Amino acid sequence: MKRLLWVRHPEVIYNVPPSIRLRGGLDLPLSSRGYSQIPIMTDRLRELYPNVDCVRSSPLERASTLATAIAHAYNVKVIKMEGLGSWDYGCYNGRLVSEVEDVLSTLSTGSGRDLAPKGGQSMNDFLAKLTADIKTAITEASETGTTLIVTHLQCIMMGVHWLVSGLPEDVSSMPYEYRENNEIEPGGWIEVKRDWTVVRPPISNPS
Repeated sequence: MKRLLWVRHPEVIYNVPPSIRLRGGLDLPLSSRGYSQIPIMTDRLRELYPNVDCVRSSPLERASTLATAIAHAYNVKVIKMEGLGSWDYGCYNGRLVSEVEDVLSTLSTGSGRDLAPKGGQSMNDFLAKLTADIKTAITEASETGTTLIVTHLQCIMMGVHWLVSGLPEDVSSMPYEYRENNEIEPGGWIEVKRDWTVVRPPISNPS
């Protein structure tokens, strides 16, 4: 039975409330807390999932840094996939989410899904690439091991939804709503095993 473990990258400065900003295509480094999460996460993952045999990652630093550490712990190589990168908001990258909620609503609704912000990508283009790489990850995943995917919040929320409900042939018909609800906080993960999911809380620093 195939098992996919979706891991959200550790904390970056733009993840910290109340001033949450769009990270998107920005290649942001981890915060000091984010770096401190890595060894704790790695140890916990090895304890819970000793049979990880494949590590896939977004190419962005905030994800690939964690993926590299995890892959080293399992003695496997990281497979970086462009489609697992964050939705690139172009000229809106770095803006406060609270300032661009109307824009995000437009870009994720109806014909707005084909609009690309200057220097960025349309939502439908983002979803098409994400879906293609999810299908590849599923197809190539072993039946006996665990595939671990280090990526971003929107990728995880859509990826898990599709794995549970069925991957779409036409992404333009798939419902989508931008959310910064942190259902999976930085350092947390969701396990998908066929038709059920388990949400794991984020790793906290030891007090």
